[in-house]
Amino acid sequence: MREAWLGMYLEKYIALLLCNPTNFMGFLFKGAYEWIMLRQKRMTGFAQWFGERSRNKT
Repeated sequence: MREAWLGMYLEKYIALLLCNPTNFMGFLFKGAYEWIMLRQKRMTGFAQWFGERSRNKT
């Protein structure tokens, strides 16, 4: 389950890197933020802070 989910994200990252290298870092931040929100629901404060950071970077 986790491997398939990781593979799906990896494919997205590779496709985006090939198509649009400038937005690649922003997409990585967004992906990490989504992962934190899904997997670490207890760390809401950190996830919010990380989300603010990623929104400022893009």
